[in-house]
Amino acid sequence: MVSYLMRDNVFPLFKRCKTAVIPLASKKPYQAFATSSPDRDRPETFLLFEGLSRDPDLRLMLSYIYLMDISCTAGEYLSLMYSNVIVTLEGRNLSALLEPLQNSRLRTLQCYIPERHFEPSTTDGGVIIYNITSLSIDNWWKQYLENQAKWDAEQS
Repeated sequence: MVSYLMRDNVFPLFKRCKTAVIPLASKKPYQAFATSSPDRDRPETFLLFEGLSRDPDLRLMLSYIYLMDISCTAGEYLSLMYSNVIVTLEGRNLSALLEPLQNSRLRTLQCYIPERHFEPSTTDGGVIIYNITSLSIDNWWKQYLENQAKWDAEQS
């Protein structure tokens, strides 16, 4: 009986609750990344990704220990290959992140979300992350093999 009453009290709230557009007054300036202070003795141990798949509530925290490889293409794509997942960033001037990544000084990477952030400046050449996606190694191999099969079929 108690669970029935709770359900009747709570479910109407969920039905009415929708993702609302954040008013302009609550928007904040966009900052693509945060680094640890240079006088800190030890490097960071974790890297926090905020705004995965352009969802402001999705976050992923990964340890630097499992970071195996970094690939940056033309400053527009940055892939971080961990032992169990590949995180890909799409944006502008992402090559500026290579040095803090190499020194394990990067703490946070944040995706630009228009509903949450003010428009970033495009004239200063700063880093802007438009999308962050993650893909498990297993799913990456599946996609790779499917693409390879398609390519082989097109070549024959």
